[in-house]
Amino acid sequence: MTFPTRIIDLKVTPTPAIAGEPATISGVLQHEVFPGIWLGLANAPVDIYINGQFIGTVTTNGDGSFELIHTFASPGTYTIKAYYPGSQWDNPTSAETTVTVITQQQAQFNQFIIGLVIAIVIALGGALIYELVR
Repeated sequence: MTFPTRIIDLKVTPTPAIAGEPATISGVLQHEVFPGIWLGLANAPVDIYINGQFIGTVTTNGDGSFELIHTFASPGTYTIKAYYPGSQWDNPTSAETTVTVITQQQAQFNQFIIGLVIAIVIALGGALIYELVR
């Protein structure tokens, strides 16, 4: 008898990732020990692929979580795949997600726009309050 398995919460942080800076690929490997009861699968190998290319194998922690630090060389959209090959007790499983990688200049521009929007909201809020109490 083998147990069903799944990989949940597969993600890349930060999002969007920035080319040339470290990003964390993480997730949680679980197996179903009773119907509807999922527990983390400890000390299990998880293979990480980016756009179909093998990047490395990580070992899950006691709670089934895993992470791999990776630096994307260039901007673009990447498909991340985490694959657990299974064992004599657990079925194999995999999960996929995509991540957008931007340049450092794009990240700086995004921060500028966010700051500008916050400043405008604060200014408009202040003007509205001034008009209401006048």
